[in-house]
Amino acid sequence: MNALIFLIIVSLLYYIATRYFSERLDALSENHKYYFGGGVIIYLAIWYMFVYESSFVHKVFHNIYHSEQPLYSMNSAASNAEFYQRHNPNANIKSILLMRQEHRCYKCSNYIVDLGSAKLSYKILPKFGGKNDTHNLVTVCSTCSEFL
Repeated sequence: MNALIFLIIVSLLYYIATRYFSERLDALSENHKYYFGGGVIIYLAIWYMFVYESSFVHKVFHNIYHSEQPLYSMNSAASNAEFYQRHNPNANIKSILLMRQEHRCYKCSNYIVDLGSAKLSYKILPKFGGKNDTHNLVTVCSTCSEFL
């Protein structure tokens, strides 16, 4: 209830400011009415989430607080590999991708005999909108990996 009273008081202050100081507000920004309206909508959405969806908000903040690693890190490829190996201890991502590609290089279609020489690559690079998951990963031969 206090949050709604606060919103009413702020709205009254804004009404008084627009009534008596409209020239100054227009000089600062011509879109101040849109900004205030957007702020009110965001304030009401946050208020609604905290009042009526408190269990959801609690779960979100709980998950954020108890996350094992930051959402973005400087070495995300290595951290994702560790995460994958931790949850799939018997899986080798290169061998899975090679079986999916029928032991052929994704770029030149030559057979890859040595698993150690195969390199991982993206179908679509993440900076161009590709996702960072196994469906966007492919294996390429050592020759093709030099041209990536």
